[in-house]
Formats: sequence, structure tokens, C-alpha cells
Amino acid sequence: MTTPADLERITSKLDQAYAMIAFPEPDTGLAGVRLLLSQIRRDDMPTRATRAQWSHIEETMLRLGTGAAAPVEIRGLREEIHHMREAIILYLSHIPY
Repeated sequence: MTTPADLERITSKLDQAYAMIAFPEPDTGLAGVRLLLSQIRRDDMPTRATRAQWSHIEETMLRLGTGAAAPVEIRGLREEIHHMREAIILYLSHIPY
């Protein structure tokens, strides 16, 4: 089971990935995003819904491949990353400490 501390580390990686592709030249950060997010596994996700979201992010990264991505595709990936982070934070907010 993924602990709250693990989930907080995942949200930190998602924050970093989001920032990496927010630069004016997002293609340069895409490889870094792939590397950073490759450290996260589907099984690390706390719920069935977040596992499905994570699978969608992985599929998007595969679809983008290693070449240059269109700005609209990068924006879409950024939005997916943002929504994933929000879902994990929402989950964490319901855990009694």
C-alpha cells in the first residue's frame, strides 16, 4: 500500500513535471518529464480512478513518442498531470492523520 508520504512525493514529482513543460520551449522538457514520471507506477495510485488517470497519462506520453510534440499535445499532457495531482491531493485530504 502506498503511504501518505509516498503520495506526497508523487505530487511533488507531478509538480516538477508540470513545471518542466511549462517553459516556452516545452519539447526540451518532455524528455525530462518522461524520465521523472517513469519513476511512478500505476500501482502507486491510491484508487481505481487515479490508476485509470495514471494509465491515461502513460498512454499520452507513449503517443507523444520521442519526437517533437505539438503545443496542443503538450498542453493536454500538462492538464492531465495537473488533474492527477489534484486527485491525489483530494485523496490525501480525506485521510485522517
